[in-house]
Amino acid sequence: MHHISTLIIDRDPESQAAIEGYLKEMDIQNVLTASDLKSGDMMLAQHRPAIALLVIVAMRPEDKANIFAFIESVKRKYPLTSIFMTCEDKDPDLILEAMHAGVDDYFIKPFRKEELAGAIQKVTRKVVSMPHAAEAAGGKIIAVLGSKGGYGKTTVAVNLAASLAENKSRPVMIVDLDLEGGDVSTFLNIRPSYTIADVARNVGRIDANYLKGVMNRHESGVYVLAEPKSVEEVEEITAPKIKEILNLIKGMGGYVIVDGGYSFDERYLAVMDMADLIILVGVLTVPAIHNIQKSLGVFRDLGYGKDKVKLLINRQGSNDDITVDSAEETLNYPATWLVPNDYHTVVTSINRGIPIATIAPRSHINKSFEQIAGGIEAMFYPEAVHEEKSVFKKLFG
Repeated sequence: MHHISTLIIDRDPESQAAIEGYLKEMDIQNVLTASDLKSGDMMLAQHRPAIALLVIVAMRPEDKANIFAFIESVKRKYPLTSIFMTCEDKDPDLILEAMHAGVDDYFIKPFRKEELAGAIQKVTRKVVSMPHAAEAAGGKIIAVLGSKGGYGKTTVAVNLAASLAENKSRPVMIVDLDLEGGDVSTFLNIRPSYTIADVARNVGRIDANYLKGVMNRHESGVYVLAEPKSVEEVEEITAPKIKEILNLIKGMGGYVIVDGGYSFDERYLAVMDMADLIILVGVLTVPAIHNIQKSLGVFRDLGYGKDKVKLLINRQGSNDDITVDSAEETLNYPATWLVPNDYHTVVTSINRGIPIATIAPRSHINKSFEQIAGGIEAMFYPEAVHEEKSVFKKLFG
């Protein structure tokens, strides 16, 4: 793993040597060390690597303010840098503050080599995707649509975004384009300062960097462009402006998840036309299958094939009267993904404004979102997924 350079900042020589030993056992040979933040900052300026940098900072509560300022500075100057923190005390408030400051992972001393290897596993996802940066720079637009309200479209969009963001290899943005009934900000418990309506008013005068700055960054790592605050603002969000906004966000690279509406007006047709993937969300009821059938007919008329439109069955298992097989036969269309019914977990997630990946990481429903995210990664970046598996085998084999 010679493509990863590391810097350990720790005033304890024994701790520093132990971490360095762990890294070299993982075949990470380019290891720099510093005993304080000042010398660590100088090393960053002198030895900034071309691909990735891992900084491990030893934390003492009395140094908190200086360390958090240092972390924020590093993240600002070197956005690809991953920062790990070590501490002797398990203080939940301190851990939360560290994550807010930009720390990627947090270890309680003494920690095991396996813990560090697991965290580096996430870093390698960034590194192995770098050869494909030119492809990633264009970004991928994924439109999550429902043929009617009440099928769980926003639940799918929000939790898919959170699962994709866990990978940390690419930025993930979610745009709430359910213009008259959007709930993304509620589902993620954020109070946006700016919305898509504000961006639409100024879209001709802003660039991608400015737009990213006004988007809300959720704790999951997802950037959110929220729904309008009032129905009156909807008229300002025209199809041409939506195209401009999505092109700006697409220019950031990564994934752009669009939580769309239910109609086929010119605004949503613009989104569908730009989308690299459309996920049509439905459930196993007779009215829902009828609505799905109508939507699939429209997609067919628009010339969208099965490579672009994927059917996702939500709340699978909640209705024993209609099976997935019978729905596929009726629709003459395959269900690519199934999300199991888990009413309690979903409602708790929505009410608390916390993604399922955080509130119930081991649940079957979260595993289904992880599988969908993995399928999308393999769909768009198969080479990166193959390289990632090779790196993991070397790390843990």
